[in-house]
Amino acid sequence: MDLPKYKQIALTAFKPDELELFLHKEINFSSPITIDIKKLTLDQQKEILGFIQNFIMQINGSYLFPYPIYLISDLDPAMASMPVIKEIDQLPRFFSHKDSKINIKESQLLHKNKLLQKEIINSDFQQNQIIIDDFAHKHKTINKLERERFFYRSLLNKLSKRQKNG
Repeated sequence: MDLPKYKQIALTAFKPDELELFLHKEINFSSPITIDIKKLTLDQQKEILGFIQNFIMQINGSYLFPYPIYLISDLDPAMASMPVIKEIDQLPRFFSHKDSKINIKESQLLHKNKLLQKEIINSDFQQNQIIIDDFAHKHKTINKLERERFFYRSLLNKLSKRQKNG
């Protein structure tokens, strides 16, 4: 069993047949994927982005689970619902590692990881994303309120010290 590392796909031309070769339901089940489309024109990059996003929505999949799918493109990341980066060196380094022999403990963790992947595969990605977004929104609100409370507390402490000193 190997550690997951980036599987790189480079597209040099926009051919729907070529896209269908690597777009399948289990595209990101075994490793993270990078799709490099920088060699294409911006219009072709937009078409491919739309094609990939539609495919992921049709299979009720996710760009992030069980492994992420990254698009390496000149497009603005705000245009896409999937992670878009400009250069390959902007990829998270977590999945960039050298080949080495794994020990028993790592092997057991990989086996546990494989079981968790199967559980993720059998879940509803769209519903899970809604739950995650709601959870994130609530925690951002809590963080904002806590920073505000800290500010008011420090302000109150400064005022009470000044009042004591007269």
